Amino acid sequence: MILASTFIASAILFNSATGTGPYDSWKYGYYESETLIRPEKMMQVKAIKPAIWSCLGECTYEIILKDKAGRILTHTTEREARPERFDGVLDAPIRLVSNAVYQLYTKLSSSKEEIGISTAGSEPFPNRRGPVAMELVYARKGSKRYTERGPIAFTLEGEFIEYQTTKSRADRVRERREMRLQRRLGRRSH
Repeated sequence: MILASTFIASAILFNSATGTGPYDSWKYGYYESETLIRPEKMMQVKAIKPAIWSCLGECTYEIILKDKAGRILTHTTEREARPERFDGVLDAPIRLVSNAVYQLYTKLSSSKEEIGISTAGSEPFPNRRGPVAMELVYARKGSKRYTERGPIAFTLEGEFIEYQTTKSRADRVRERREMRLQRRLGRRSH
């Protein structure tokens, strides 16, 4: 059997959503987080977009996505003065395999020490939407680590990939032979 991939269009594959705690929408000069993500479906990610709602000065958004072995799959940095321009588009689409674990490192900073971000809240991240499990490794502002604020909220954008089995050439030939044999046997029995 040969597996053939089919892309199923979908803009937002996963949304970590914003937490409901008092610090889940806050302004920082610098904030970083690392999250383990495990897709429940195979997907091709074209963008990892942060939840930024304000920016004073020039803001920087950096992401690093690694596989379980620690190999960097993508490393992207964007600098913008207006948060709506952060598109999170990756240099090249990244295929995430279902049930594999990936490390997502995100960092946001501002030249004027003020960037408004949303965080995903604390585990188990009840507001998340989409087929991705998340686990917080750390979130911090400077040297202080947070557990109640969670990782920087984000969306994964791209396409789901579904695999369908197709028959190999040998299987199709075998089926045709069996059909011919059945027809011959059917004619002899009349």
